Amino acid sequence: MGFLNIFKKENYIKHINVSHNYIEFDNVRIDFPASLEDVAKVLDLNDAEKMEYEEHCEYVFHKQGIILRTCDYKGVYLKYRKAFIDNQHNFVYVYIYCGNHVEKMVSENALPKQTCKAVITFNQKPASQYFHYFNRTQIDMFSAYYYKKEEGDISNSNQESSNIALSFNPPRPHSDTNYKIKPCHEEVLEFDNFNFKLCILQVLIYDLELLTPYFDIDDFADWYSGKEIDTESPTPIKPVINYFKKLPIPKRLAEYVSEINMDGGNDIYMNIAPQWSGADEIFDLSDISEKELLQFPQLKKVTLMSNQYDKLSSFLKSKGIEVNSL
Repeated sequence: MGFLNIFKKENYIKHINVSHNYIEFDNVRIDFPASLEDVAKVLDLNDAEKMEYEEHCEYVFHKQGIILRTCDYKGVYLKYRKAFIDNQHNFVYVYIYCGNHVEKMVSENALPKQTCKAVITFNQKPASQYFHYFNRTQIDMFSAYYYKKEEGDISNSNQESSNIALSFNPPRPHSDTNYKIKPCHEEVLEFDNFNFKLCILQVLIYDLELLTPYFDIDDFADWYSGKEIDTESPTPIKPVINYFKKLPIPKRLAEYVSEINMDGGNDIYMNIAPQWSGADEIFDLSDISEKELLQFPQLKKVTLMSNQYDKLSSFLKSKGIEVNSL
């Protein structure tokens, strides 16, 4: 039996099918979020190059033309979706490189040496049927992105020539959270720049889950009694902006803020403007006052998204803070 398993792993995967919360590789199913032990059932780890980064790791399967990537090591991505199992079940991304030669999808640091030869289906149907003119779609609990090479109707294009990125993205169950802001009977942090406050809220609400409630735009829209909220808005939703402006942050939480990672896909931004394209500078940090910065003595590292990068990075570095650009 062991010999047969080894022989199978040395062959190319012939069929990949995505359905509900699992992916089948030649009819061998792994459920997501997956563990490394699960991955080893369908892909040969001896073929994999492991790439380790500060927040995640990925396995590049060179002969299969596939990359599997974990979410953040703290499990924030999965905890938000209430899909966290344990720290071992953290594989949530699958990148499949199709066509005649391997091409980058975004900004990968490593690529497979060969392309994927498998036929890719969604619910046993050709993947291209699910896209048509849109290169994003939802397949049950997976978000799929289709990196087609040319513009036009995807359903008429050659699906096997285009890369596909999959992310396990189950919807977060709705809750009956009460978003009424209560008076804070302790010292609170003060801010001169709202976008800096948003950076801090990202850390305390989403990254560390120290400040409640855990804000979700769909839950907020259900709770909100004013004008109906467009939860697919590409621009900032005014009631949400007002909520975050008024939300007090206890000063005692400042000591937990040691790092800020600004990114256009941060949860705080996606809950303020769910379909924000990232094309404008609405969330860029243009200034930080010395007064507000001094409230965070443990802040040692900032990844900066700014329209005043040189000025701000110089200021932060003068305070002994490591600065990186997005």
